[in-house]
Amino acid sequence: MTLIKWRYDCKTDQKPVFGSPLAPQRMPERIRWMFTGFRFEFSLSEPPKMSDAVRQALLRASFLYFQESSMPVLPTGVESTPTTFTPAFTFVPQTNDFDDVFACAAMLSVKKIEEVRDIAIAKTKHPARGPYYFGESQIAALLAQLGLVATVYKEIGRVADIPDVAFLLVDYNDEMEMGRHILFHRAKGSHAPGTIEYALDPAPWCKPADRVRTSFRNIAGHWAIGIHAMNTKGNGK
Repeated sequence: MTLIKWRYDCKTDQKPVFGSPLAPQRMPERIRWMFTGFRFEFSLSEPPKMSDAVRQALLRASFLYFQESSMPVLPTGVESTPTTFTPAFTFVPQTNDFDDVFACAAMLSVKKIEEVRDIAIAKTKHPARGPYYFGESQIAALLAQLGLVATVYKEIGRVADIPDVAFLLVDYNDEMEMGRHILFHRAKGSHAPGTIEYALDPAPWCKPADRVRTSFRNIAGHWAIGIHAMNTKGNGK
């Protein structure tokens, strides 16, 4: 009853009631817009005077701002010392022999592997049960749902050919024409100039000491898919 009376009082005072035809834009009690170098805030007690065009522009800007803020940010650095370093991604192990892509995607998006699998089933027509294998099309579709862009497979001749963030295809079987994926990352170390190159192997049979790879001497002939965040450019490799 209190809410109904408040709505009635607002109408009799010729004030727009949110949710009514008098108020085409629904707003919360207090709205704050914060952007780089710009701060604008107002409340219902002191509504600002603005045209419909300005209001729509602000609403669109806020949508884009919060949309971009929800996108995953791929790290460009790692905490390091002269003798060791800490991977920038939280390690996520596979739950079976086949969900290597799910594990790598979970590390990139900071999600649980179960969440990534649910997204794949709901958004990319991934089978809920039964056999499956991820090719570049399926990888691209899944990562797009996580705010990431995946390139196509490219053959690697040396470690410098690998993009800064990538899925590396390893243990490839020529007869079956399939392999498994690990997550590669190149980033600046915090202790000194230069970069650190490593890969996280989510295979369930990997011992903890083997989960972080730093040797890529036999990388020639492997294939990689470069990855970068949406609305950004990759490093061109």
